[in-house]
Amino acid sequence: MITSQMSYEELANEVAKDYMDVSIIMRKKMPDALKYFRRQSKFPMFLFSTVTSPRKNKWILIFFAKSKRRLKQYVDSFLVCVRETDHGKYVYRYDLPAKEGSLPGVTFYPPHFFSRYALRMGLELTGEDLIKRYFKTNTAMHYNADHLFLSEEEMKDLLNPVWYTSPDGISLGSATMVSGMELFICKTFVPWNMCKKDQLITCGKEEMFRLQEDLALDTHKEDVVSQSENHKIVEEFARMIMELIEKAG
Repeated sequence: MITSQMSYEELANEVAKDYMDVSIIMRKKMPDALKYFRRQSKFPMFLFSTVTSPRKNKWILIFFAKSKRRLKQYVDSFLVCVRETDHGKYVYRYDLPAKEGSLPGVTFYPPHFFSRYALRMGLELTGEDLIKRYFKTNTAMHYNADHLFLSEEEMKDLLNPVWYTSPDGISLGSATMVSGMELFICKTFVPWNMCKKDQLITCGKEEMFRLQEDLALDTHKEDVVSQSENHKIVEEFARMIMELIEKAG
């Protein structure tokens, strides 16, 4: 069970061990999630389930379908561990290696990250409602260690600084290695409309590439209509970034 006395390495190992048991629970729930999504007509669609692991940790299982056509291949899913404390909820996300030769990763989200996310996104949500809102939009992120655009103020508390792009904006944090895993610690969040010009140029470009890769998973090469729809989504994001760059001067 996760405790407040654990080091980052102990936390990462506990989350990794627990993930294996909880992922079995998730796989057992997958057929019911698929049946639920196939009855839906509006997408994207999400389904949440909360479970307590054999190690007595609380997990939120997140099933989602970004499109009807994606259901023909599989149901997307991931899970996050939530730890309750007197000063808020900590969230831990474990991800398997993204490709051959890469390492598994654990991302830590402290309470401050979610409070800053809610404040800057103008959301009147707290607790698990806020956590679910974040992960409904930001199901995937792209990590980058190029920190040249960070200010001295943003840099001072970051060890091995990294930034992460997602549909809502940029997360700033730190990265390190523990027990053969990449450990990412999210510190704060900056929505696209609050980014500086150099952040919009650098990070906007990276997010556009990530978005293109993610949308490509939905589409067969022969599906010309879907490819056209995906192209419009990327164009809309690029247009938003260009408008923000112009406003930033």
